[in-house]
Amino acid sequence: MNRRQFLKYSAAGAIASFVPAMFSPVMSRVTSSGRNVSFTSKEFREGIPSICDLCPARCGVLGFREGNYLAGIQGNPKHPGNQGKICARGVAAMNLVYHPKRILHPLMRDGDVESGKWKHISWDEAIGHISKRLQENDGTSTFLTDDSIIDTWLMEELQRFPNLQVVLDEHFYNRTKLSALLETWGPVDEWYDITNTRYLLNLGANPLESDLNFIQFSQRLTESKVVNGLKIVTVDPRLSNTATRSDLWIPIKPGTDSVVILAIANLIMNSNAFDSEFIEKWANVESAALRYHLRKYTPEYAEKYSTIPAETIRQIADELQTHKPALVIAGSNVVSNENGFENERSVLLLNALIGSIDTKGGMCRIRQNRSIANTNITNYPTFSQYSKSKIDQPESNETIFLFKTNPKYQYPSSNFSSNLSDKSNNKKFIISIQSIFDETTIFADIVLPTTVFLEEWHATNHPQVDETPYFAVGKPVTEPRGEARAAAQIMQDIRSVIAPHSGARYIDGESYANNKIIQFVSSRNHKVLWETGVIESESYKYPYKTYEEQGFGTESRRFQLLSNTKTLPDYVPDNSLHQLKKNEFIVVPFSLNIMDERLGDCKWLAEIKHKNACLINAKVGRQLRLKNGDAIKVTQNKTSIVAEVRLTETVHPSIIAVSRGFGHMLVEDNQIPGEKQIDPDTKLIWWQHESYSVNVNTLLDPTNLNKYGSLMTNNTVVTVQPIS
Repeated sequence: MNRRQFLKYSAAGAIASFVPAMFSPVMSRVTSSGRNVSFTSKEFREGIPSICDLCPARCGVLGFREGNYLAGIQGNPKHPGNQGKICARGVAAMNLVYHPKRILHPLMRDGDVESGKWKHISWDEAIGHISKRLQENDGTSTFLTDDSIIDTWLMEELQRFPNLQVVLDEHFYNRTKLSALLETWGPVDEWYDITNTRYLLNLGANPLESDLNFIQFSQRLTESKVVNGLKIVTVDPRLSNTATRSDLWIPIKPGTDSVVILAIANLIMNSNAFDSEFIEKWANVESAALRYHLRKYTPEYAEKYSTIPAETIRQIADELQTHKPALVIAGSNVVSNENGFENERSVLLLNALIGSIDTKGGMCRIRQNRSIANTNITNYPTFSQYSKSKIDQPESNETIFLFKTNPKYQYPSSNFSSNLSDKSNNKKFIISIQSIFDETTIFADIVLPTTVFLEEWHATNHPQVDETPYFAVGKPVTEPRGEARAAAQIMQDIRSVIAPHSGARYIDGESYANNKIIQFVSSRNHKVLWETGVIESESYKYPYKTYEEQGFGTESRRFQLLSNTKTLPDYVPDNSLHQLKKNEFIVVPFSLNIMDERLGDCKWLAEIKHKNACLINAKVGRQLRLKNGDAIKVTQNKTSIVAEVRLTETVHPSIIAVSRGFGHMLVEDNQIPGEKQIDPDTKLIWWQHESYSVNVNTLLDPTNLNKYGSLMTNNTVVTVQPIS
């Protein structure tokens, strides 16, 4: 669908047509000092630097206090990543601090799950119970967490724990993508030099709404759009927020990305416009063999499976050759299916052919020193991988720590989730380290109150999107509520009991931050860092094509288009997705920038968006006799949800698109012990009883994994039935 057609079908196109005006508010770097004025005293408040942990980007923020009360949050203008901007989630972090259902004291279950009874215990009692359990079981335990929010102090503590297995929630972390990178490029996390790109082929990514570096990436993207005249072509089954701001949106059938990419690659090779020097010198396959392999991938062949017109595929191939530098990126949905590994390898192949591997404006490798982390999270299994062994077995005498993760909501179909409420056959001992009660915490044996990021110390040099070397420190903006403690402090206290001779590396969070400052920052920069929260290298110049000196991180030191199994990127048709019946659809979950699994209780975000309709193509919906607002039953095997339907031209005819982060089970007040906090805003929640907020995860099978351990969310086929 081109821009003119899009304007015809969607009012959102009217906004998209004013690109320069729309993008300009987020372009310029904030030059002020992050000042904030009190409404009462009319005086400037002091900005205290912190580091947001509500997504992997680690944006710098400033917290402002009115007396002892946290009065506001802004972006830190000194931070090289977000440059003073933050998203709605960062602003709404205040809701996490003052949540009316905040956990304030250690709790222990008092009776069975159904009773919902708890009793307050002291920290010494809690540590004692947990330590005794671990000592009886030789310390054997599992620590399940979301890898996007785990900090370095906590990871250091976990690594020192005897017989503890760290297991990662893979919501933000896709093993298929990383496996393809590892096999082709070597141990590397890619980043995109989007500031210098002039043409972007975007396959299913949504950087203007849900990228891992959301604010930071969108800033550079919009700068390139306005300054460089960047052309964006988005290929996606759904009209995403990024697609509305693209020059061309092309709907595609899920799971067929590689057939389109390989057809484009075939056209570029046949025109001899590919980067022959890179292929001959650095690829582990000769161009003649690559050309022969690609010969069957004609635009017509790709159209048959993807539903993208052959002429459109030719147009993209022509533009990739004439708009330089060009870049091809892929989102998580592209790798969340049976062909995901080949899809990602095809993206790498196409970037190699257009000369965009580690070049200005291309797909580059992370340079920044990451040693502050002292760990490689790719070494740890995902929840879905590990659940096949111990964590899902009800008879397993497993001690499980849950930290800022909610498997009962995120993996509702798994055995672990199903067994949580059945304590009669379940010998597991569950410790939930959380700040707010959720669907999983109510089934724990012990609940430990933890701090939110605004109450903690931080130290990080997490890579930023433009790779500027920097070091950031975050201070507590406000005192911890109740008896809340940092998770790292909690685990250190437990370890000091079960392994008393292992010693404490840090006394507290401030000691940890100071230790890192000494290691990474010269003494003359201490004052600047302490005042601003960040220091950066202004003279740093990013080096491209470092492979010319070092080679690639593969065994052959070359860019391995030919895999370890001696195969080139390929496409295998998935018949389950190509032989859909009249009322069958492929589920496409998507994320909104204002909501995710951990933020459903933030009142400011919930007021913006509090229910999620199922999006179905208007023409197909009318064939099923559906109207906007109708109730539908969506079924996958024996699992169903009832939802509201919205008919739209903005989704592919084969899909049903549903946003994540909604449909939380109501946690009743009588299940939440402790002091009830007074929040006058709770009387203004006008959306509380609105229906049709559904949990799309209910439809996904958490055991449906590919061989790389990634959930194949886009291989789920559901049936849709109207409810009269």
